[in-house]
Amino acid sequence: MSPATAYSHTGLTVRSLAASLRFWHHCLGLPVQRRFTLSGPTVPTTTGAPPGSVIHAAHVALPIPGAGNAAAGPTLELLEYEIPGRPHAEPIKPRAWEIGAAHVAVRVEGLGGVVERAEAEWWGVVGGVATFGEEEVEGQLRGWRVCYLRGPDGEMVEVM
Repeated sequence: MSPATAYSHTGLTVRSLAASLRFWHHCLGLPVQRRFTLSGPTVPTTTGAPPGSVIHAAHVALPIPGAGNAAAGPTLELLEYEIPGRPHAEPIKPRAWEIGAAHVAVRVEGLGGVVERAEAEWWGVVGGVATFGEEEVEGQLRGWRVCYLRGPDGEMVEVM
């Protein structure tokens, strides 16, 4: 029997929780489940952050196809660290093909509108919008439009 019993969430460290919520909630339409602040000795003990660090966080719901209720599924945890005496670090912007690069994939309705909102905020598309052809992929993805967006902190989000 596996010691892992269920998937819980994926965490993403961000520079500004407000800017990230503008991307994940307003641009992509994902519902915000909850917002909270973590402080005290648990923060440095679990994360290795310096003592006195505070985390401002929010969970956005990730919809499960066919479930009908995004609030019942897994979440993306957005974490803004407040480190005493330190400015925010610059975001990393890995390229999709680099080892360790990660992305979150989200199905959307109206891909063109999502891309327009992202570009209006200067987040933008990583490459371009493409359509999966018959020679590229088998099964259900044939004909799907897809692209990678860059969020406010350099994170990659595949929208299809």
